Amino acid sequence: MDSKETITQLSNLIQTCRDAHEGFRLAAQVASNNEIKTFLTGLSARRTGFVADLAPHVRALNVNPEKELSLSSTLRRAWLEAKNNFSNKDDRSLLAEVGKAEDYVITVYENALKTSLPVAVRPVVEQQLNNIRETRSHLAQMQTAKSVAGK
Repeated sequence: MDSKETITQLSNLIQTCRDAHEGFRLAAQVASNNEIKTFLTGLSARRTGFVADLAPHVRALNVNPEKELSLSSTLRRAWLEAKNNFSNKDDRSLLAEVGKAEDYVITVYENALKTSLPVAVRPVVEQQLNNIRETRSHLAQMQTAKSVAGK
């Protein structure tokens, strides 16, 4: 993969993580259940950590990840749509909205891994994707538990 394509892929991942950080933060603000608030706040912080893990790989290509990022309009729309729906939802529905956004994040990561990422960054991206998949699974479990508890 040429450095321009690598920069594009890593920039997309970084922006995706930043959008997710903000989305989780907003979702945590409107969640009514303290366990869900804590979980979402933790996810927000974890995505900030993902950015910190990816940023050195962008810097190694002589790019400042703070200035040279492309915006993922699709993900931004997904999170903005979720955000707009947050205030009108119960916790179960909130978890469903967050889950939809996470589904898109998984797609972004899977697409990045289909490219020829540099050897040094591939394990980082794979580990983050595994974490995101675990998060998605946990969100689904929480949504189901909330549904059962609400009956």
